[in-house]
Amino acid sequence: MPRIAETLSKEDFQSPYTVAVLYPKGCAGKFIINALGLSSGALFQDRLLAQRQLNNAFSSRDKIEYLLTRLAMHDANTLWNDLDLGCIQLFGLDQFDINCNSGANINIIKESIVKRKYIFIVAHNRLEEQKILSRWNNARIIKLYNCNHMQQLQQRNNYATQFLLDRYPKSHLKWNAKFFDSEESVLTHINDMYIQLGLNDFNKDYILEYYRSWHDVCKLQGRL
Repeated sequence: MPRIAETLSKEDFQSPYTVAVLYPKGCAGKFIINALGLSSGALFQDRLLAQRQLNNAFSSRDKIEYLLTRLAMHDANTLWNDLDLGCIQLFGLDQFDINCNSGANINIIKESIVKRKYIFIVAHNRLEEQKILSRWNNARIIKLYNCNHMQQLQQRNNYATQFLLDRYPKSHLKWNAKFFDSEESVLTHINDMYIQLGLNDFNKDYILEYYRSWHDVCKLQGRL
């Protein structure tokens, strides 16, 4: 049995393979995370699925089948649970607490760093953002904007979430929530993100399958 690592080191927290995704709740940031996660160079937000990929037993084809299967389980009344993918499922802690080492899935994180696989961590507000980036200060950043557009479609409250964009390098990635409105826009801008992250296995067919299925469920549930 492999020895369980006790803590993340200072060097671990400097990993360039952590991606902080900043968006208020209801802005569909998980779609972007999962679309990028379809790459062999990134991990899904689930400990067991991540370990399977690190063991070369969970391919991109397996990933798209997972997403489509999970989406097919939803009808108009099914509670949306982000397809059982998220920070808690991957790290063992939620995004607010991930800076502490106790209880986190340390070995998964360490192995992802060694094997240069991107992992994703979410911030929904400025407090979470500051806590995450104060430790993962070499993380790549994806910031969603125009999120009121998505929230209005969902008849949600207006989350006037502000992130500290001025402190970030100009190279951080941006996503306009209006990109979700069309297949062409989604394909174009997800492909751009693959390029900017150095992921060389963008699969148009997979992204399109995922987008169409996700969009159908969102429409069915009145979230788009």
